[in-house]
Amino acid sequence: MLAFCSSCAIFRNHKFFRRSKCENIKTKETAHCNSLGFDGITERIFSTIDRFAPLFRKASVVEKAKHYLCGLFQADNKNMERMAEVVEGADSQQLHHFNGNSPWRARPVCDQVAREANVLLGGQQNSCLLLDESGFVKKGENSVGVARQWLGRIGKVDNGQVGVFATLSNGINHTFIDVQFYLPKRWTDNPERCKKAGVPHEEIVFYTPTP
Repeated sequence: MLAFCSSCAIFRNHKFFRRSKCENIKTKETAHCNSLGFDGITERIFSTIDRFAPLFRKASVVEKAKHYLCGLFQADNKNMERMAEVVEGADSQQLHHFNGNSPWRARPVCDQVAREANVLLGGQQNSCLLLDESGFVKKGENSVGVARQWLGRIGKVDNGQVGVFATLSNGINHTFIDVQFYLPKRWTDNPERCKKAGVPHEEIVFYTPTP
């Protein structure tokens, strides 16, 4: 995870970032960012998006992907409304649509992330794949896999989601490369509920939490 000296010091000249948040940026902060290897990071980020662009199918969707990524870097609170406030040309409803209903498939994107991560972190003496389960408290009943179940992060049964996360590491650097939400039996026994939540038909399979 990158930690920046200022919320948008290294992005201040890019068209997607509103300049009002950058008025008080100090030169020494920018110099410190550059000394940590962040110099030119704006160009590197958008070069990455360009490589992923074919996976989003349409130019309009690629634009929303750029807005979304910029919002993740710049907004203090990572929700669509706050992200839209700090990214030039972004709209919160369009970001919601991009994240939940836009016709691009997550699997090819995750696979490309894994391939690029493997180039940087794989094949080394200390390279390893880390798999771990984590749970998140979640209100409501519509999010994928949400149910009353054991959530290890809080050490009790509560309403929430559970996922298994895959991380690639070389002993120094690491990055997430995949995630799979756990579907309780009450979900897999209800295909219509899964379909409404956007679960692909081939993934509506019940597995026990531990082998």
